[in-house]
Amino acid sequence: MPLQVTSTFSFPAPVAASEPLLITPDSSHVAWKSDPKTLQVLDVGSGEVTSSPSKSRGGAGSALVPTRPRAISPDGNVVVEWELTQKRRVKVWTWGPRKFASKSYDLGLGAITAATLTRDGCLIVGDEDGQWVIASWDGQCLNRFSTPPQSHGTRRLWRIWALGEGTLLVAGSAALYRYSPDGSLLGQYAVGPGKAYALSADETTLAVGHAVGMVIHLVDLQTGAIRELPLLEADVFSLAFTSDGRRLFAATKGGWTWAVLDVESGGTLRSASHTSKRGDAMLHPKSGFVLETRDKAMHQVDVDSGDRVALPVPARASSMGSVARGPAFLAFGTRMLALS
Repeated sequence: MPLQVTSTFSFPAPVAASEPLLITPDSSHVAWKSDPKTLQVLDVGSGEVTSSPSKSRGGAGSALVPTRPRAISPDGNVVVEWELTQKRRVKVWTWGPRKFASKSYDLGLGAITAATLTRDGCLIVGDEDGQWVIASWDGQCLNRFSTPPQSHGTRRLWRIWALGEGTLLVAGSAALYRYSPDGSLLGQYAVGPGKAYALSADETTLAVGHAVGMVIHLVDLQTGAIRELPLLEADVFSLAFTSDGRRLFAATKGGWTWAVLDVESGGTLRSASHTSKRGDAMLHPKSGFVLETRDKAMHQVDVDSGDRVALPVPARASSMGSVARGPAFLAFGTRMLALS
């Protein structure tokens, strides 16, 4: 059965092309940049869009500079990003009804490379030197840690995930590390940095797509086992699990080549490759369909049957995004559609 447009939203300023959509786990809020200096947040329930002010207030350190949003809090009330021109500072946006506030903080780190927001109201920020801090949303440093020293190479932190029960998963240049809330090292996995990452909805499996060697590793976060899966004939830029964690979607940049893999067997269930690199593809995790832009139309691809159905939406979205059990959000200029 084809996916249906369940909601349509409109807003004054268009979503900037290729800007990421940040979506809360319950799909209640979506955040994006309409331009390098303007953050917008959609309340999916009410359809109301709140925009950041065109001019900053609050004195030194709060000036708006080009940034990219990196993480949104589970309740949708906080967005964190770091400034592209001042890489040692992190910016935290908070808002209430129709009102934004932002502050920029120096947490004593090097150039910031990773950040996330936890369920219990903490900000986790890491840098290119393997240092990371736990701070409150008002910039107060609560604890400071460092990944284990390496015999060679960089210690850059690439991604940080806040898992259930307060544990943290940190992707470094030499390995993946799992920490307790107090910073104690619980586990280490011999997997290097990836071009793309995907965490299963039950937080038991992490997929890592590598450019070097063009491989995908599956890391079992409970047993520590690491498996290697067959790969596309190009770098992996996008990974996503279906909601049940049984299938893994992998795509190249722009989605011109993609595949859906069976996680248990490692076999390829469906793949596609196109000569034209003008297009895009993403997984709709809840249904398991692949949404693909080709031939001036957007299609829904059934992984089991291979059937392609044209969807009643514009051909090419400026940005797309989805979470494990929610709708897919597609941005087309000043409109956004929710597909379920």
